[in-house]
Amino acid sequence: MAAHVEEGRITAREKNMLVVQVAERIEKLESEIAEATLEKKIKKVETLTNQKSKADERKKTLEKISPQPPQSLKHEAEIKKLRQELLPLLKLEESSKGRLLTLKETTTLSRKDEILTEIQKLEVFYSRLILLSLAIRPDLELTCLLFFLLLFIRLFWNIGFQPWVV
Repeated sequence: MAAHVEEGRITAREKNMLVVQVAERIEKLESEIAEATLEKKIKKVETLTNQKSKADERKKTLEKISPQPPQSLKHEAEIKKLRQELLPLLKLEESSKGRLLTLKETTTLSRKDEILTEIQKLEVFYSRLILLSLAIRPDLELTCLLFFLLLFIRLFWNIGFQPWVV
């Protein structure tokens, strides 16, 4: 992550997270400096002051960085299109609770399962790419790994564990 910060390749969320962490560190150092001053530990005060100045420099560096947009998925456009197609079907399904559907509504709602399956295939493809990338480049951001884990949790939670489905 330090290399990404030095190169300015962090997203807005990562920048905010890092700025908060540095601010917390600065607050902690200030309280430790105050304690060491009261205890008259000159050497400790010098060390803590040096650490605080480095933290201040890091915070200034972080604040100067203009965040990069998150990297888009390979199939993001397809997934968006499918999700837009899915919205009216979900509304139709919600409005049809407790009544019989017409033949047209039933055939329209049958497309919902096809769309969900297609979205799942595209997301699984993307998660496999992440796995491959992590194997090749272990220095990838932690956010990619977290996305991968959350994606699989979502898939297994929503449809059950079906490893044979591709």
